[in-house]
Amino acid sequence: MIKETTISLAQLKKICKFLNLKNYSKLTKITLLAKINTHLSIIKLQRFFRSFWIDDGLCPVSMEEIKYPCYAFKPKGFMIDKCKRNGTSFIYYNLEPLVNYLISSGDFRDPKTREPYSEIILKSIDKCRVENKLKFKSVYKASVNKTKYRRKKEKEEDLIVLERCIDEVVSSIRLILEKEQVNRDNDPRITLNSFHFPTFHRYFRNMLYKSKEYANQVLKRTINIITGPEERPTQDPNEIKDFILQFIYTLDATYFE
Repeated sequence: MIKETTISLAQLKKICKFLNLKNYSKLTKITLLAKINTHLSIIKLQRFFRSFWIDDGLCPVSMEEIKYPCYAFKPKGFMIDKCKRNGTSFIYYNLEPLVNYLISSGDFRDPKTREPYSEIILKSIDKCRVENKLKFKSVYKASVNKTKYRRKKEKEEDLIVLERCIDEVVSSIRLILEKEQVNRDNDPRITLNSFHFPTFHRYFRNMLYKSKEYANQVLKRTINIITGPEERPTQDPNEIKDFILQFIYTLDATYFE
């Protein structure tokens, strides 16, 4: 608590500005003191009760300490530790991770209890988002168009799966590239042409269909893997690096030029 004898009127106004209080410029020193102390008391009480309500003090989404701005959700029938207090508890979330989770996942259920958020809850999250000037889309509007966000998430998951498949093929190609052939009669070009190149092309076309930008990034990364860094180029004992790069550059010219 702030005492009257320890601070000036100008300092009190600076504190009001720091605390983001409003309508304080014309108030007297005593009124300002009362306004600030009331605000600080409310914060102190909130922290006290949150110490009972929050099990471990961590946001269930970000797994970080609960900090302002945060959002309190009161689920139905969610019981806290009876050693602390009886009844229904609030679950606290850091606001930004919660909003980001809802928008990116398209899943408008409580992350912890899996209870569906009602229209009222979603609108209250939006209100809190606007008040704290978070630059995210409306979670309520996003919930109305769930199909769009579900498809977006499915597309992202498909791209990740395809990228992993391509990575496996590239690893096999690089293994052939760097391993010296003991039997010179076994031309590695035949294996590449008959198996690895068609497999790479099949995965790549599927990725291209879902996201041309993502496919372009993967192709450029593949070129870097095959060539290797400038200071330590990929070994080419069988002299097939140019053959492999020609295949990749052909894809690049076919789909991106």
